[in-house]
Amino acid sequence: MTKHRLNLRKVIASTAICFAAFFVNNAMAQPGTYNAGDIAVINNIIANNGLDWTPAPTDGSSIPADWTGCSWTSDASNKRITYLDVFSKFLNGTLNVSGLNNLQYLSCYYNQLTELDLKRLNNLVYFYGIYQSVSITMEGNGTNFTAAIVLNNPENLAAGITYNSGILTSISNTIASSNFEVQTGFPCFTLSGALHFTYTEKSGIKTILSETATVTGYFDLLGKRLQAEPTKGLYIVQYNNGTTKKIMK
Repeated sequence: MTKHRLNLRKVIASTAICFAAFFVNNAMAQPGTYNAGDIAVINNIIANNGLDWTPAPTDGSSIPADWTGCSWTSDASNKRITYLDVFSKFLNGTLNVSGLNNLQYLSCYYNQLTELDLKRLNNLVYFYGIYQSVSITMEGNGTNFTAAIVLNNPENLAAGITYNSGILTSISNTIASSNFEVQTGFPCFTLSGALHFTYTEKSGIKTILSETATVTGYFDLLGKRLQAEPTKGLYIVQYNNGTTKKIMK
């Protein structure tokens, strides 16, 4: 067999491989493989709440490799999200997942969320939204310091802290923090955590409350309290000022 024929066969073989790869890639990236509505919900969380994932194509043809915190139904097309884990992602503000109609599991604890919309999630059976840690700057003087913030009728606020019509009010700049709990629109599931205050006088003088942080507990990555500090592995330390820290030994 001549050298020319060998080269021709190589060219034909290479071309065939390229065509095969083209057809395989196009078969794997069909629009509508993933539900476009579910894609939009996650993309909005990325855009509005600070989730550090890569936005996905809006046509539902594929999902980025870093979307490791969600699981989908096994349907051939129009796959729906059933599991969403955004634990300790520094998410802030109002989290809206109400479009994820097939969602069964939601974990969003250890973030900075103040409101959560779980309306219409009839399939939800597990929710974990505790240990939110929210920093707020209160402005004013004397016995009237305020901040505009979205909270859904918060409960368990500290004495001296009130909320009305989108305004959080403190009667003293000596109140360093307050617990809070808000409804989510889903029976029995609430979002809770702590609000931490920094006070700014109207004159522009800023008073930052400081305190010596002491450890109040140790937790595993699922939020289960541990009896003692682990000697190795990854775990979470909680302090009396409401802050948390991941530790790796």
